[in-house]
Amino acid sequence: MAESSTSASQRKLDVITLRMARLDPKVPWGFTVRPPGVVDKVQGAGLADRAGLQSGDHIDEIQGESSPTFIRVTELINEPNNQLDLTVLRDFSDNSLL
Repeated sequence: MAESSTSASQRKLDVITLRMARLDPKVPWGFTVRPPGVVDKVQGAGLADRAGLQSGDHIDEIQGESSPTFIRVTELINEPNNQLDLTVLRDFSDNSLL
């Protein structure tokens, strides 16, 4: 996991790159998303939890696609791939969503 910090509108945003891998595409990634592409729930001890994904993370890039729509995010999560690459924005200023 690589992290770097940036500021936007008085907020401290961290840009976090995550890579998750699984041997069996039937194994769930362990997270759900809600519009507009925000991580809703992360399953404890699941792949996403172990990778460091957190509830409230805003998906900025997935599988190399920047600024994906909510529909596209769900499509890519549900594809039977063994690897999932994400770049998320995390707001550390006040734990509010982006």
